Amino acid sequence: MKWRLDDNNIEFLKALCESYAPSSDEFRVQKKIYKYLTNRNLYPFGDAIGNLYASTNPSSNFHIGIVAHCDEIGVQITAIDDSGLLRFRKLGGLRATSLIGHRVVILSKKGNYDGIVGCDPLQDNGTETGILVKTSDLWIDIGAETRQECEEIVAIGDFALFKSDFYSLGKHRIVSKSLDNRLGGFIISEVLSYFTHNPIEMDVVAISTVQEEINMGGIAACQIPLDIAIVVDVDFATDIPTTHTDMGQLSIGNGVGINYNADSNSVLQQIFCEITKKNDIPIQATLSRNISGGTDATIARTMKNTATLNINIPLRYMHSHYEMCDIRDVECAINSIIYLIEHLNNNNIRNFIPWQQ
Repeated sequence: MKWRLDDNNIEFLKALCESYAPSSDEFRVQKKIYKYLTNRNLYPFGDAIGNLYASTNPSSNFHIGIVAHCDEIGVQITAIDDSGLLRFRKLGGLRATSLIGHRVVILSKKGNYDGIVGCDPLQDNGTETGILVKTSDLWIDIGAETRQECEEIVAIGDFALFKSDFYSLGKHRIVSKSLDNRLGGFIISEVLSYFTHNPIEMDVVAISTVQEEINMGGIAACQIPLDIAIVVDVDFATDIPTTHTDMGQLSIGNGVGINYNADSNSVLQQIFCEITKKNDIPIQATLSRNISGGTDATIARTMKNTATLNINIPLRYMHSHYEMCDIRDVECAINSIIYLIEHLNNNNIRNFIPWQQ
């Protein structure tokens, strides 16, 4: 393995996870990535929508993008009632049951304010399969006694996000909010740092994108020409009591997942599988939920002649206060991407047209 997790970079991952960066308001986490890369003698820059870019060799005529979104799910305040309670709407794929009784933090222009998500305990809408609850059944309570008191610190349009701790569980597991997809931001930053100290002829471009959780708007606005795009995200771990046989087996701690979907370039995917096998890096074949992917699909459709590869970190309890990953999978992801890029560069592989192989 060329790269190992240590105390210094785990602190960087912790800082990313603890940042608050809802879709369309991601500047807090982008600033942390910007500072981290700047301290490694890179020169990150941004665009008007909020994406962040950093490049190792911009004068090269071949550009390999490593792409990850930085935004997280949350809610947005829509109304304040006479009792000082806040109503809200979802921001991204959020389950209402993930909110009940949990702490949130409201990102107000006057500061950050804690709250809890409340519901009516007398509302009996349970079934054998669980609680039937909608976002409209819930509210946020910040301890205010009146509408006026609440309006002094909170405004319509403010965002509220999960509030949780970052910590280790067991020997290799990490739990935190927003591992989806601060893991991706962490991985692309570490890969770029590696190639800063181990330069190659090809250009490696890290792109931290915005608004993935709501509309893929960030990557769709990307104007950087890429020959290859390696998309790093998380995917649903299926090693849980409920079964998802239609998605393939994806277990945390068993290596990264490779999506076999319509948007992945078959040539690049085959090379990746061969390289990981050669270097004894475990990977898992997955199908995800759909034949067409997410960020990789957007790249394929907007950048046209770009070969895409989707690399996923298995994640339990996605879109909740405490998501869980395995640090061994993170190490596998970083090392597999490094080995792949070095192989492409050292062998001058630039043709990814399937029928020309």
